[in-house]
Amino acid sequence: MSHIHSVKVALVATALLAALAVGCSTGGDTGTESVHPGEVGAAADVVLPEEYVLAQHFELSINVTSSKFNTKRRIPRKYSCTEEDVSPPITWSEVPEGTVSLALVVDSDQIPGIPWVHWIVWGIPPDARGLPEAVPNTPEAPSIGPKARQGTNTDKEVGWSGPCPGPVRLDFHGADATGVKPVKTYSFKLYALDTDIELGTEATKQDLLRAMDGHILSGGELLGEHVSKERIRDGNS
Repeated sequence: MSHIHSVKVALVATALLAALAVGCSTGGDTGTESVHPGEVGAAADVVLPEEYVLAQHFELSINVTSSKFNTKRRIPRKYSCTEEDVSPPITWSEVPEGTVSLALVVDSDQIPGIPWVHWIVWGIPPDARGLPEAVPNTPEAPSIGPKARQGTNTDKEVGWSGPCPGPVRLDFHGADATGVKPVKTYSFKLYALDTDIELGTEATKQDLLRAMDGHILSGGELLGEHVSKERIRDGNS
C-alpha cells in the first residue's frame, strides 16, 4: 500500500470513530453534521448539506452491470483506496427513446450520515452502453464522450474516489466489536435524461440531482459491496 493510501485509510478510520462520537453526543440534532476524512482533530467536524431527494418519479428500467462485481462478488480492492483507486467498468442496457444524455451517481454508506459520494458524471452520450475502466480524474472525460463532465465528490476531488471504509474492529472472539455493519454498500445509479446538463466541475451530487430533477426518463442501479482489509483485534473484550 502506498503512503498516500495508508494515510487516507487511517483518516477514514479516525473519521468513522469521530462520527460515532458525534452521533452519540448530538441528541436531537438534524443529522446534517458529518466528518470529512481529509481533516483531523477539531477541524474534522463539518456541516454537510441535507441530502437532496428527487421529487420526480420514474421507472428503473435500465439494467446496470459490471464485469468486475455484482451482488455475489464484492468490488475488487483494485478499485479502492488501498490499491489502484481507479473507476471500475460498468455497462447498461438500452435506454428510453428520447434520451439526450446520461448521468451517473455513485455513493455509499461508507461512514455514518448522508451517503458518501464517490463519483458523479454527466453528459454521457445517449448511445453509450458503458463506461471504461480507469476514467482519468479530470473535469472533462473524453474517454466517455465529448460532452462528458465529472464533478466533485465528498473527498472534494474531481472524478472517482474508490471505496475506503474504516478498519473492522474485532472483539476477543473475532466478532465485530463496534456494532457497525462492516460490509459497506456502494450504489451506482444511472439516469437517462431528456436534456443536457450544464454544470461546472465544482458541482456536487446535490447540484446534479437538482439540475436533472424533472428531466429523468428512466434509471437503473447496480449495487456492490466492499469491506476493509484492515482488522483491529480488541484484546480487552
